[in-house]
Amino acid sequence: MLVLMRESSSHCHRPRLITRNRDRWPAGINMGSVSHRAKLCPFGALRNVETKKQRNCFQEAARGNRMVEQDLDYEWYAVCTRHQHEKVAARVLAYKQLEVFLPLYKARRRWKDRFKEISLPLFPGYLFVRERQERWLPILTAPGVCHIVSCGERPAAIPSSEIEALRRIVESTLRIEPHPFLKSGDWVRVKYGPIAGVEGILLRKKNIDRLVLSVDMLGKSAAVEVDVTHVERIPARTPENHPVPRINPISVPTSGRPALSAA
Repeated sequence: MLVLMRESSSHCHRPRLITRNRDRWPAGINMGSVSHRAKLCPFGALRNVETKKQRNCFQEAARGNRMVEQDLDYEWYAVCTRHQHEKVAARVLAYKQLEVFLPLYKARRRWKDRFKEISLPLFPGYLFVRERQERWLPILTAPGVCHIVSCGERPAAIPSSEIEALRRIVESTLRIEPHPFLKSGDWVRVKYGPIAGVEGILLRKKNIDRLVLSVDMLGKSAAVEVDVTHVERIPARTPENHPVPRINPISVPTSGRPALSAA
């Protein structure tokens, strides 16, 4: 049960949201006890995202919230966001009951007099949404969203195998990090371990073997350390058996309705 109350103080005239422990928001956001109050944004999502329980929503987005049942009409699409607005856009899209996948990785950053481990987007400026065709308005009107990556005049669907490979690596305990886009090399498939079946390019650097996964639609890659004895060589991908379409953006015009860019 949600109760909106207005502050009696003259210094604050914004409505407050009071929730109970049993109340849970979509995408698994638990707002906590009655004493916890969160301000509502105009678009209906939560503004402050720094509490521990709200950050759990980002972890669910990193694994993929799987809110949509398996349906052939649903496809994965890459959504371009504003600079450093990936988590905000993912939170709003999840609030809209859309299936969102925001891959994150752990990185150490210097924080004043100490080092702090933080979660950063694996592909800065991008996240993935699974939705039906022709239903672009809920995505394009979300705060922080710039456009949907498209091919010609239609948003280009990303193979579910690439999303599933990224999801399995993010869910595993292996260390993953961004990597410059890599298209050519020795293609291998992992035979054992938590990411068995994942395909990518084997790269050896400083006596360390890494498996590089690439999202061709974005021209971006990610790398994870693997044991060379756990992989097997497979035929390389070529433009004939794995074509990469030309990318164009789809954006929102001033009228507020989505428009498809010409090729």
